[in-house]
Amino acid sequence: QYEGFPPPRLETLAVGGETVYVGGWFRTVGGESRPFAAALDRETGALSDWNPKPDLAVYALAVKGDTVYVGGLFSLVGEWKHRAGLAAIDLTTGALKPWNPNPDGSVVSSLAVGGGRVYVSGGFTSIGGRPQPRRFFAALDTINGEVLDWDPGGNDVASDLLLEGDTLYAGGYFTQIGG
Repeated sequence: QYEGFPPPRLETLAVGGETVYVGGWFRTVGGESRPFAAALDRETGALSDWNPKPDLAVYALAVKGDTVYVGGLFSLVGEWKHRAGLAAIDLTTGALKPWNPNPDGSVVSSLAVGGGRVYVSGGFTSIGGRPQPRRFFAALDTINGEVLDWDPGGNDVASDLLLEGDTLYAGGYFTQIGG
C-alpha cells in the first residue's frame, strides 16, 4: 500500500482467449511489478509479461480482437504516453495503440465493445478524436476513436455496461437516460 492510495483491490476483469486481464488499485501481482493492470493465464493463474503500466487505477476492461480497451483514472500509459482515462492496448505485447479519444474528464468508469464501437461512460463532457459534446456516455469508433452519433443523454455515470446483441445495458449513478 502507498500513502494516499486506497488499499489494493481488484476493480475489473475481462477474459480474452486463454488470458484473464485484471485492473484496479494495485502495484504488484505475485510479487512482480504490474501497476494497476495485469494479465494472468486462465488455467494456471501464472502472470504474463503483458504490462501496459497505467499511472493510476484501471476501472474498466474489454477485450475485442487483438485489443484490450482500458478505462480508468490514469492519464499516462506505457512509456509515459498521454491517455486521459481511456486507451487501447495490444492484447499480446501490452504496447499502447494510437487510438486516443481523449475524454476531457478525469475518469472512465465503464466500457463495452461490439459492432465496431466502444461504448464508454465516465466523468466527461466531450470526447473523440475530433472532440464532440457528450456528457457521461459516448460511443466511439474502434478504429479511429471518433465519436459516433449515439448519445443516450444520461445525467450521471454508469458503473457497469454490458453489450448483449444490439442492446446496451447500463447500471450506475444516473437517474435519467434516453430522454
